[in-house]
Amino acid sequence: MNLVKLSQVTDKVVYLGLNRTEKKNALNRELMAEFNQDLDYIEQSHEIGVVVIEASDDAFSVGADIKKRSATTLMEALSLLTCNWRIASDKTILGMPED
Repeated sequence: MNLVKLSQVTDKVVYLGLNRTEKKNALNRELMAEFNQDLDYIEQSHEIGVVVIEASDDAFSVGADIKKRSATTLMEALSLLTCNWRIASDKTILGMPED
């Protein structure tokens, strides 16, 4: 099963979907590796101007996979938080796990 789904580009927009629904899209090393691989592809493409990150299921992402957290570096965790804009609905809850 692919943990990240890259959708077809239309009008310079690509949809990148988190697909680890059984764990509410918790971020682990495997998901982040696939995500970064797709971002590398997107960065090299001249046909893509916008990336929409989406998720299936009732949670976008619960954040770091706590069971695997000790195996994830800080830079890997921060790589998913870096973007130019964050757009969310007024029902969205954003947070960071406390140490």
